[in-house]
Amino acid sequence: MSGLILAVFLAGPLLATDLETDAREAVENERYEEGRDLYLQLSEQSSWNVDYLLWVATLSDWLEDSVTATQFYDRALALEPLNVEALVGKAYALMRQQEFQTALEPLSMARLVAPNNADVLLGLARAYYYQGDAQAARGYVDQVINLDPENQDAEQLTTLFARSRPLEVRLGYGNDRFSRVSPSQMGSLSVGYVGEHGRISGHYERWHEFDEKVDLGGFSFNQRFENGLWLRGDAMLAAGATVSAQEDYTAGMAWSLPGGLVMGADYRYLRFQFDKTHVIAPLIEYYFKTPIWIRAMFFKSWTEFEPTAVVDNNESFRIHYYQQITRPVVFNFGFAHGNETFSALPPDRLGTIDSLRLIERLRRAGLLDETLRTIDPLDRFEASTYSGGVDLKLSPGLSVDLNFSYQDRTDGSSQSTFGVGITLRK
Repeated sequence: MSGLILAVFLAGPLLATDLETDAREAVENERYEEGRDLYLQLSEQSSWNVDYLLWVATLSDWLEDSVTATQFYDRALALEPLNVEALVGKAYALMRQQEFQTALEPLSMARLVAPNNADVLLGLARAYYYQGDAQAARGYVDQVINLDPENQDAEQLTTLFARSRPLEVRLGYGNDRFSRVSPSQMGSLSVGYVGEHGRISGHYERWHEFDEKVDLGGFSFNQRFENGLWLRGDAMLAAGATVSAQEDYTAGMAWSLPGGLVMGADYRYLRFQFDKTHVIAPLIEYYFKTPIWIRAMFFKSWTEFEPTAVVDNNESFRIHYYQQITRPVVFNFGFAHGNETFSALPPDRLGTIDSLRLIERLRRAGLLDETLRTIDPLDRFEASTYSGGVDLKLSPGLSVDLNFSYQDRTDGSSQSTFGVGITLRK
């Protein structure tokens, strides 16, 4: 009986040794899923073994399973809170989920423990670089080079910084089809400068809508501050336009909070030929632990009709889902419902267009066709809009974005939009 007990007692370590050998061989031969499964079994047998937990986390990160990676890094840190490898690994897993600000927390802790560790310093460099703070990133890389002039990772990051592309040129085309009037088309050109903390761009657009050709020009900017605050604004002017807005101004702000939460709001003012519109749009964004984020916006607008001084109020909401499939590919899907949002092709496209404002402007501009003449100007309707798109980063200097939307209205009409943009950076 005692021999049987001894055999059982000795079988556990022997089995663990065999699994560990198989796990190492799987990793050496780049069979990462198999290796992770084996290290997972080892971690279940020896839950106190930090090395096994770190292997599961590392292999999960290599397999782009950032959620599992973060969970196992946290388990390792529960056993050894100052483990530098676990702190740095968790930071990289967070960065793969686009949580660059959150990644600074474990990296800052690791730097307290190992201030001259090259992995820690390079992790800080990447976290700051991907937040647009190239100056801080270069400072950390310089520290690594001073400690180890032959460090290849530092050399690669130095090359990346040298290839910084501050000049950005964007070409765009849009097509908007409405079931009751002729299609609208738009071409655009933007030229901008991208700095370490913000950007400024000049814009030109040419619209052809409702048989009217309109040229628009303006600028936009955004600026990021150290405390996570963003300020943004833009202005577009179209002198003499009768259907599009003659003046379009926007001012907004956003604030990045801990835990992947972003809150903000925009105010927009549009002046048409015969009316003025104000739009207030609070927003909230949440970044999950995977490379997924969601944006929700609420739109409250009111239009002042001239010369009657009638005020028309509208409300709408929009929800957008984003997912990064791989580093260069991001998909998005959206849904909007309610009234006017003034946020897409053309300025009065998304959500419910107020029939009174649209038809009155068309009538005064002499662009009302026979089909539209039969509509009661006081009719009101709501709409649901379904949208989607994809952003493709083909190279560091070239990206392409495609987007579409379809709007179904309660008055029986519909509207569809397609757009494509090409961005060049140098």
